[in-house]
Amino acid sequence: MWIFTKEGFFSVVQPTEDGQTTDVAVRARCYRDLGRLIRWLQDHGHPCEMFLTPQGDYCCRVLIPKTLWVEYVRQAAEAIDYDNFKDVATKGDRLRHDAYFGCWEALWRWQIRQGM
Repeated sequence: MWIFTKEGFFSVVQPTEDGQTTDVAVRARCYRDLGRLIRWLQDHGHPCEMFLTPQGDYCCRVLIPKTLWVEYVRQAAEAIDYDNFKDVATKGDRLRHDAYFGCWEALWRWQIRQGM
């Protein structure tokens, strides 16, 4: 799952090492994004540790229970109070704006190519 929230951009997968885990790996391309998520997790009684993975395709990650991730997504959805996500999520951060706009533009081109 890829998800963009006001806290940041995350890629979430279920690790496959043992096939039995109920945890998800939340990965980020920006340390600050994952730091904001970790603060949210700590505020909800779940101390956790960021793992740095500079050689991986995502620079950092955290392993958390899937139920906690579901709660975060639920609360992020309930907190929607804006009419333009890119404006809110990228305010004051030109690099983030350019990255998010690049995603928006690539998906818009895909939409057009499908004839929609």
